[in-house]
Formats: sequence, C-alpha cells, structure tokens
Amino acid sequence: ALHEVQKLFPGYVVTWLQLGKAHIGAGNYREAVDALMEAGRINPFDPDVHRELARAYEKLGQKSEAERARKLEALVN
Repeated sequence: ALHEVQKLFPGYVVTWLQLGKAHIGAGNYREAVDALMEAGRINPFDPDVHRELARAYEKLGQKSEAERARKLEALVN
C-alpha cells in the first residue's frame, strides 16, 4: 500500500518514513536506508527520520553512520 501512495505523492515525507520503518521490520535494512534517506531529503528537520536511520545503520553494522544519524536527530529535536 505504501508503494502506491509513494507513486501518487512522492513528496510526502510520512510515506517514506513509514516505508523505512516497514523495511526495518522486515529486515530489509539497505532498503530502509534508501527510503529514509529520501525522507531526509524531503524533510531534513524530522527527528524521526534520523532516529530510524540510526536503527537501520545499526542493523547493517555501520556504527559511524548510526552515530552521525543520532547526532543529527539531537540537532533537529
């Protein structure tokens, strides 16, 4: 369902954020990062985007990227 909304409203940040969360839940961490990076391009001031990016990067074992996402979350929160 999110992919359909994404096609209709590609600039709606919530869709990308929810898609990222869904990918994390499914264990598709690389896809989660892709969706969350798009969410961040749309709205870089949403702390949820950075929080979820940190989760995805942690699952991928990318500690420095996760830490950077956490720092950005703190800045915008």
